[in-house]
Amino acid sequence: SFEKRINCLRKDQNRKSKHVDRLEQVIYMDIQSRREYQEMKRRDVAENLHRQQILMENFKRRIVLKHQGIDEGIKLINQAKYELEISQQKSRMAGRSKSTLG
Repeated sequence: SFEKRINCLRKDQNRKSKHVDRLEQVIYMDIQSRREYQEMKRRDVAENLHRQQILMENFKRRIVLKHQGIDEGIKLINQAKYELEISQQKSRMAGRSKSTLG
């Protein structure tokens, strides 16, 4: 009877020990999966940030190019205005010289 009780206690202890081992495994796996999830989220955030930085750089580059294009356009317009002014002055001068000759 005493040995039976000891055997029962041992079996019970074994069962509890296995249960504790299983719980430890579950907790360990949970911790692992949480770490992996956190790492994955961190990587996603880093990749997203990198993508955002690339988009910003491209946007800045486009704005710079637009401004360069606008500056170039303004130069061309000013050049055309200047040339128009010169040709108008020449035609006025030519008109005056004709009228004085006439």
